[in-house]
Amino acid sequence: MRERPELLAKGERRRMALLGALEELLRKRRLEDLTIAEIAAAAGVQRSGFYFYFPTKHAAVAELLLEFADELFLAGEEFLHTSGDPAAALSDAFEGLLDGWTRHRHLLNALFDARDGDGDVRALFDEWLNRFVGPVAALIARERESGNALAGPEPTLLARLLLTVNQNALAEHLRTPKVSDAELRDALVHVWMTTIYGAPR
Repeated sequence: MRERPELLAKGERRRMALLGALEELLRKRRLEDLTIAEIAAAAGVQRSGFYFYFPTKHAAVAELLLEFADELFLAGEEFLHTSGDPAAALSDAFEGLLDGWTRHRHLLNALFDARDGDGDVRALFDEWLNRFVGPVAALIARERESGNALAGPEPTLLARLLLTVNQNALAEHLRTPKVSDAELRDALVHVWMTTIYGAPR
């Protein structure tokens, strides 16, 4: 028997309430300090109700990150498919990236704080990073085939290294910024252009 639409709507409201409560709590507390009971109480849901929607609090964080990951894909879309100036497309992509990371600062800082000591959070970051590796590797391979990019390390390896540089640079910038957003953007563009094409354009 199919579930009634009003019950589905109620379930979706509970799921969204749990995600909203988690994100709000992360504005003030570290992920590792939060309990599932606290998250459920803040959402007005029984503790057992949390497990109906998410097996762990890390799974709930992963759900929060899905929308953010989609934003990042949109920000990088022009660079990944550009036929024009790659430096300009990269600059625009990093501009969008920095904007997104700043708006989700509380969520990302909570995850970075937990990453080193929590295997589940590390796995979450690895899964998130892997989503971007394929498209960037395909771009590198395509640019090499067309004669625009330098020969070099295997594209998937190179893509993973570049994305790891991004992740670590942005994590440090969120916690203790030492330069402006524009300076970091330009530095990342330089690193990517030099690595892929051999020299900034």
